[in-house]
Order: sequence, then structure tokens, then C-alpha cells
Amino acid sequence: LGVAGLSRGGLIALHLLSHPEVLAMVGLAPLVNLKKLTEFESCDLSQLDALSLNDKRSLLIQKKIKFFIGNRDTRVSTEEAFAFLTQLADLAYDSRIRSPPFEMEIAPSCGLQGHGTLPHTFEAAAKWLCKQIVAP
Repeated sequence: LGVAGLSRGGLIALHLLSHPEVLAMVGLAPLVNLKKLTEFESCDLSQLDALSLNDKRSLLIQKKIKFFIGNRDTRVSTEEAFAFLTQLADLAYDSRIRSPPFEMEIAPSCGLQGHGTLPHTFEAAAKWLCKQIVAP
């Protein structure tokens, strides 16, 4: 199985990826930290921590992950997405996985707050995901 998600759906897809049956995940402008969204500023931070990926990272290090994001996505934060994959790569390396299967494609931002996704990106994401879950 493979999963995909756009924005908040990317966070949901990452949670689903922690299940053994799911092999690959593609995130389109994926949210990796709920605290980045202004609509959650008034929430109790402990509630947001319960929805974080911190306790699932070790379950993701052997999974195939690809993020597509704009170079200045201020809605979900390009930097947060990059930091998430970097932290996963470091954890994978510490677990003796020398070439962790994580990718990130950064393109010029579009849309409000740089958070848009163009049609050709959806197509590239679908093709990538199909290649990851279909046996050669």
C-alpha cells in the first residue's frame, strides 16, 4: 500500500505510513508540525504533541517517503519539512541504514503563502508513488 496527502493530509499520510502494510508515502506541501498553523495557536500544546510524529519516527526510517513542496511555503514551512526528513535520515543512519529512502523535491512556490500545488506536481507524485508500490 501507498498513501499520499496534501497539506494536513500529509500529516495524516505520515501517521498511516507507520503501519506495517504501508510501504511508501508522498506528501504534497505536507504539514509535519501542527504548531506551524495559525489556527492552532490557541490550542493546548500538549494536545498538539499527542498528534505529533515524534513517537512514530522509528517506524518510518525504512519506508519510502517523498515530499514535494515550494521553496517558500510559509503555511506549512518548507524548513519544517526539510528538517523532518533530515531528522529521519539521521535516525536511519544511527540505525545503520546508510541510504535512507527519503526524497524532497523543491520547486518555485505558488499560491497563497507559497502553499499551492500545480497539476504537474500531482502527476509526478502519483507516478513516483506507483513506482514504489508496484513490483518490478
